[in-house]
Amino acid sequence: ALARYLFNQLDIGESIPAPLFEAIAMVLAWAYEVKDTGMNKDLPEISFKPDVLKPGRALI
Repeated sequence: ALARYLFNQLDIGESIPAPLFEAIAMVLAWAYEVKDTGMNKDLPEISFKPDVLKPGRALI
C-alpha cells in the first residue's frame, strides 16, 4: 500500500510527506538489513494513514 501511494500520489522529485518518513525509514532499514546479512527476513508490519490525496489520482 505504501509503494502504491507513493507511485500514484507523488511526482518524481516531489518531497515525501513528513507523516510517511517513519514508514519509509522502516522499509529502508529492513532492506539494508536483508542486504547486509543476506537473510531473507519478513518485512515488518507497517501502517500509515495518508493525510492528503491529490484530486484525480487514485490511491491504488
